[in-house]
Amino acid sequence: MISFLSVFPPYRGGIATFSDSLYRELSLLTKVRPFGFKKLYPSLLFPGTSQKLEKSNNTYALEVFHPYQPFNWRQVAEQIMEENPDYLLYSYWHPFFAPGFRKVLQHSKKINPVLKTVGIAHNIMPHEYFPLKKYLTERLLDKTDLTVLLSEQTESDFKELHTESQYMKLFHPIYELERPEADVDQLRTKYGFHKDDQIVLFLGLVRDYKGVDILIEALNEILPKRERIKPLIVGEFYTDKSKLLDQIDGQVKDRYTIRDEFVSDKTMAELLTLSDLLVLPYKEASQSGVLANAIYFNLPALITDHPGLSEHLTHRHNGMICRPNDAQDLRYNIEAYFDEQLKEKLSRNLEPLKEELSWEKFASRLVERMQSL
Repeated sequence: MISFLSVFPPYRGGIATFSDSLYRELSLLTKVRPFGFKKLYPSLLFPGTSQKLEKSNNTYALEVFHPYQPFNWRQVAEQIMEENPDYLLYSYWHPFFAPGFRKVLQHSKKINPVLKTVGIAHNIMPHEYFPLKKYLTERLLDKTDLTVLLSEQTESDFKELHTESQYMKLFHPIYELERPEADVDQLRTKYGFHKDDQIVLFLGLVRDYKGVDILIEALNEILPKRERIKPLIVGEFYTDKSKLLDQIDGQVKDRYTIRDEFVSDKTMAELLTLSDLLVLPYKEASQSGVLANAIYFNLPALITDHPGLSEHLTHRHNGMICRPNDAQDLRYNIEAYFDEQLKEKLSRNLEPLKEELSWEKFASRLVERMQSL
């Protein structure tokens, strides 16, 4: 029996979505008890509008964990161990949560010394500065029997740590979102685009490390000479929005569609259906749930050459890959993609990845490895 401590819906975001999908897939293989969060981030660390989904009744996890209330951590361990699990599985993505997770693992093992602990590491090191990040992560992983890594980048980061934890490398599975009922032309009309527009999409939280400034720099050269290209930037801004908008060439500002908002699954499915190219110009990356979604919708992506992004894509076969922090190379690849009409070829070649990166394969390999501990 697996106890799974993570953030689940109705909390929103990539980790909650991942945990929800993994819980459902694991439940087909074995008994799983989900334990969720009472609180997630303090307002100081969360600049967004809301941490929970609106109009969501999807609350199946027992909400027990408070990451910044130390008096709560021992109680959480005791609640989890009442179920007498064989494994304690948890999701890790930021050192802010490391002290609480460590205490839960430590006390759980005191209650049952043969308990096996398994951490799914979405990140090993955060993309932004955080004090003592390496120290906090190492102390947590020292209480973790098996660390599950989702990309080459997290594997590389893990190997730089001093920890006794075993590890296995898996992958970020592909989500199967519900496809829109409307067709491409109807969706383009809904979002204010024309049938012949060439829509370049950036999708997801807008943070400094995600390179939207590099994309704008490239588009400032592309747009004056290519009237059909229309940039579409959708996601909550966690950086200086006015600074980014001021970077856009005034002569082409009216060609942009910018939506500063949380993206629901329904909206994401519509955007990935109506667009011609997803651009992820990340300056650094562990992996990307947005890219996984794009693969499901057969939408080709232009990504920067980071191990966490590019390990499943081959340049000009099932994706486009450019150098990080290089607006000229990004510009060249956007133009080449449309000039050479690569969408149909790349889209077709994404199809085999759907089976290769399935939730079924992820869950079965995870359970098999856990049982060998």
